[in-house]
Formats: sequence, structure tokens, C-alpha cells
Amino acid sequence: MFTLILYVLGPGFAPFGDGGLIPCDTDCGFNDLINGINGLIQFIIYLAVPLATVSFAYAGFLYMTASGDTGKLAQAHKIFRIVVVGLILMFSAWLIVHTITGALLKEPEKYYNIEKQ
Repeated sequence: MFTLILYVLGPGFAPFGDGGLIPCDTDCGFNDLINGINGLIQFIIYLAVPLATVSFAYAGFLYMTASGDTGKLAQAHKIFRIVVVGLILMFSAWLIVHTITGALLKEPEKYYNIEKQ
């Protein structure tokens, strides 16, 4: 638990960068909105991966300590299933947002560190 707290609140906690969620001062445009949505998805992934790891560990603990108890086995399988579906949905959302922002932004290489070829 302490490691999870350090992961979230540690010095590397800057999922939105220096400018915040939408890094613009007064002249905000469409690119800033799309960049903000991308930052929000990245923040969700940043928090969800450690939570999924803890959930997998808990489900594994239930599975190993079930000792033939079908209720605990069913609960462990349910947790595994929910976490896998959640991760698939989360990464699918990231892929959709990444694809759409790459198509809609004027300079996508600026936001994704892509070098022009």
C-alpha cells in the first residue's frame, strides 16, 4: 500500500506535464481540448494499472487459499474477469483517442514525440 501511495504522490507524479490538464493560458483552441482529453486518458491509465495489479494479486490470493471452496473460486474468477475486461476497455479507449487525436491535431508529432520521416 505504501508503494502505491508513493507511486501516485511521488516526485514523478506529473501525468499532465507542467501545464496542467489543458496547457493553455487564454487562447485555447481545438488542439488544446483534444490534448486535454488525451491527458485525461493517460491519467486514468496511470492510476488503473497499479489498481489492476493489486486486484490480480487479491484474486490470486483468493484462488490459492480457496481450498476447494467453490464460492471463493467463483469470486476469484469473477475478479479476474472484471479486471481483464476493464483493462481491455481502458486500452481500447486509449487506442481510439490516440488514433482520433493523431488524425485531428494539426501537428500530432508535437504531442506524441513522433519524428517526421
